[in-house]
Parts: sequence; structure tokens; C-alpha cells
Amino acid sequence: MTDTIAEKLNQSIPGAVESLPEFRDQPVVEVKSGHFHEVARLLRDDPELKYNLLVDVYGTDRLKLRQSPRFAANYELYSIPHNKFLRVIVPATDPPAGGNGSNKKENLPLLPTVTDVWPTANWLERETYDLMGIKFEGHPWLHRIMMPDNWVGHPLRKDYPLGGEPVYFSHDQDNPRFAHLGKQIMVGPSFLTELPEEMDTEGNMVVNVGPHHPATHGVLRLAVELDGETVRRVSPEVGYLHSGFEKTGENKRYEKFIPYCDRMDYAAPMCNNLAYVMTVEKLMDVELPEYAQFARVILCELQRIGSHMIWLGTHAMDVGGTPHAIGMYCFTIRERILDIFEMV
Repeated sequence: MTDTIAEKLNQSIPGAVESLPEFRDQPVVEVKSGHFHEVARLLRDDPELKYNLLVDVYGTDRLKLRQSPRFAANYELYSIPHNKFLRVIVPATDPPAGGNGSNKKENLPLLPTVTDVWPTANWLERETYDLMGIKFEGHPWLHRIMMPDNWVGHPLRKDYPLGGEPVYFSHDQDNPRFAHLGKQIMVGPSFLTELPEEMDTEGNMVVNVGPHHPATHGVLRLAVELDGETVRRVSPEVGYLHSGFEKTGENKRYEKFIPYCDRMDYAAPMCNNLAYVMTVEKLMDVELPEYAQFARVILCELQRIGSHMIWLGTHAMDVGGTPHAIGMYCFTIRERILDIFEMV
């Protein structure tokens, strides 16, 4: 399968693609960065390929593998018409001398953006830039998406040390009981988050909804541009719940990381646990007994329903009036599902 795809691509773009050994029956090809944009269009538009959905983009740091170039981006593609997956690996080109990062001191590896080929690449490339430090040339707004705008460095690089950030306490900072603590109690630094260039901050009003707001039901900030009562643009900021799972996972044994998956979606944690352990099983070539596979899928389906009961119930309560009863019904169903989990 991989050889067939590589041959077809090389017929149209000679020397651009190299086939790699299939990984767990999934075809993998490596594309030179200078040809990647052209290859991406061919993968999307060719009727026999039709990889019209970009599922994920993530960077790899091959520092400990001693591979050159050090950084590469992996693109997980899916063909909806043909129901086929493809992994495309694109090694990043070496950075130019003199600095090209946001602080003008970093030398970031380069790749072309494919946001004009697959719109889903927009946020995925921002995440890869943020956490791995790969710069995507031509991206419409290449800014951090998970880490704060003033964060230094790129946490998923192999040479980025484990550690935390200083926690600033402002509660009761003037209380005499805490005077002996001195500078341990301080107000956190404040900085302005950059807004997209297309937002008209001069002619219209820009207001913040969140990150703590009853309407968001979570830690989400929306920068809303208002023209009177008309919403012109909304810029979401989603990184407030980023907890560094990937960096933590690099430093844990496989079985020790399972509890961390609970926090990825605390309304349906077992679904995330299942996705993770299935990945580990695939890597280790382990197959569970059939009854265990059935049991965990059934439990995940119950938890998925319970998760839906939360958003449906809270949404009904937000609407107000008679739908309030729907919220109570939803949480009654969720309680019954949780009772089943307690019995298991």
C-alpha cells in the first residue's frame, strides 16, 4: 500500500516522496519539505487518493535518536470516500542564521503551512509551533495556543527540562497573619494577550467573555468584537486547561500514566483511558480477552451517555423556564450510570 502511494506521488512530483515501512498496517510516506505543499494538494485532490481530512499534526524531536534533521512534523490524513489512513512525515528544514522566532533570538526549524489545503491545519500547526517550536511559513496567525503568550521556550522538546511555573497568591495578601511570609504572597504579573490582526479594536468594542464566566461552563476565554449589539468576530483562547499531559507522560511508566488520562475529560474519563491503553496495547502487540474488550466498550458507552447528560442538562437549565425539569431528568440518568460504575 505504501509503495503504491509513493510511486503515484513520485510520478507527478519526481523525487518528492520516499516510502517507509508500514507501521501496524498503516501506510507511511516521507516527503521533502520543499515539495510538501504540492504533495498535499495532490493527496487531497487526486480521485484515487482523496485524503480530504487532516486529522492531526504533531511534531517529533529526534534529538535522542541522533537523526538529522532533528525536527519533523507528522501529518495524520484520512480519506473519507475510501476509508483509509495515511501518515506523512515531513522533516523540517534547518533554521536560517540570525533568528526567526517570536523573540528574534530563536532559530526555529521551518515547514510550509497547509492551512490553505486543509483548514483544520490552522490550530494544529499553532499547537505544533507552540509546544515543539516548528515555524510554519505562510500561516495566517502563528501564535501560541496552549501556553501563555509570554511563555519562554517550547515544552515538548527533549532538551526542555521538567519543572513548573511560580504560583502567585493574592488571596488575603494584606492579612497581618501572613506578614512573615514576605514576598511569597504576591500578585501575579499581568500582560496583554495579542488579538488577531483582523479584529477592529479602534472602530468596535472588544470585550472578554471568560475565562471564568457562567455561560462558558469551563475555563474558556472569548475575545468578542461587538458592533453595537452585533457580534462581528470572536477569537477563542483555549489553553487555560492545558496541564502538560504529554510532557508528564514522557517521564512516566505506561501504567502510571493511566490516571492522568482521567483529567483530559473528567466527565467521561474512561473513554480517554481506553484510547490510551489501546495505544499501549498496539505498541506492545497485546490482545485482551474478548470479554474484557466487550466490557470496557460497554462501560465507555455508558460513560459517554453520562457525559452528554451533563451538557444537555446544564444547557436546558441555561435556557430557563420549563426546560429546568429536563436538567433534573438528565442528572437522574447520570446518577444511575454512576451507580453501575460503583457496582463494577
